[in-house]
Amino acid sequence: MKVAVLHTELAGYTLACLDALSQRCEEVHVVYWPVQDEAPFDLSRASSCQLYPRHQVDLTPWLRDLAPDVVLMSGWADRGYVKAVRNFRRSEEVGSWSSGDPSKSRAAIALCLDNHWKGSLRQRLGARVMRWRLRPALDWAWVPGAPQLEFARRLGFSTDRIRKGYYVADVDRFRGVAVGHVAGPRNRLIYIGRYIPVKGLNALWDAFEAFAADRPEWSLHCFGTGSEWAGRRLHPQIVHHGFVQPEDLRGHLSGAAAFVMPSEREPWGVVLHEMAAAGLPLLASDAVGAAGQFVEQGINGWTFKAGQVQEIKGCMERLAERAEDAGAWADMSERSVQLASGLTPSGWAEVVYGFGSKSGGDSSS
Repeated sequence: MKVAVLHTELAGYTLACLDALSQRCEEVHVVYWPVQDEAPFDLSRASSCQLYPRHQVDLTPWLRDLAPDVVLMSGWADRGYVKAVRNFRRSEEVGSWSSGDPSKSRAAIALCLDNHWKGSLRQRLGARVMRWRLRPALDWAWVPGAPQLEFARRLGFSTDRIRKGYYVADVDRFRGVAVGHVAGPRNRLIYIGRYIPVKGLNALWDAFEAFAADRPEWSLHCFGTGSEWAGRRLHPQIVHHGFVQPEDLRGHLSGAAAFVMPSEREPWGVVLHEMAAAGLPLLASDAVGAAGQFVEQGINGWTFKAGQVQEIKGCMERLAERAEDAGAWADMSERSVQLASGLTPSGWAEVVYGFGSKSGGDSSS
């Protein structure tokens, strides 16, 4: 099977999924956007896929000549991707008509989207346009999880044509790295993400300052960079590490108490999956799409209303109580690992392989 992937920015977890796909399929060809300055992942490691920078590819003839069995398209922000997919589908239909064989080989094309349905005027109009303009060229919708299902339905996909599990962490890279014996209490909180307004960092820092006022032994370690870096909160118990490559995070996670994700807007949040795999309890805002899948309230963590400083502080206080009891913390950690293990790169690859089969993959929807 031959697969073409029209992607946006690549990350380490994306490559893990694509490499798993390469083990399942004969050829995997990936067009990708440049790496962002705010998330400068090192993509220099060898990959079993064939990678093509976006600006080097003339997409319409490239797809036609490649003649893939499966095409994955990341959203519709790239108009060139949309145009190429429509042209490719049209060329298939013309070929089928000219050959007189309506069953002539036809690629399976999947739209991969992470948008939450909010019901705004812009979304309603956009969905109508895309349903008319793009939906006829598509066979499947692939979404991260439940928050995106309604959007896929609004685009005209029936339930049996929607798959979940589009965003998947490199589970093996992080599995259990935060677990193990720690001499003394666990009293470090971890944040990993960009330093931009929608990540909710000011609320996190305000909450931690209030929480740590009478807890001098606790610290908050923040990893990332972005437009708000210059305005980062300076506090003796808040440590800013800058951007750190995923493979270099392991030592920082060992012995940590929990991961905190305070985003005000987060379509999914693969880092939550990664930190669950690492074995950390999770504190996440209700704006994080992945929270519904990886956070069980009071079991392996807590959710809070985005931007609510007192709620964030309250979650930290509950976490601190559990962290004092090694057994209680271990129970939370174990549940995080269990929840993370349900989605893996190999399972991701099986879904793609299923798109190219008559069954269309597993029956999840």
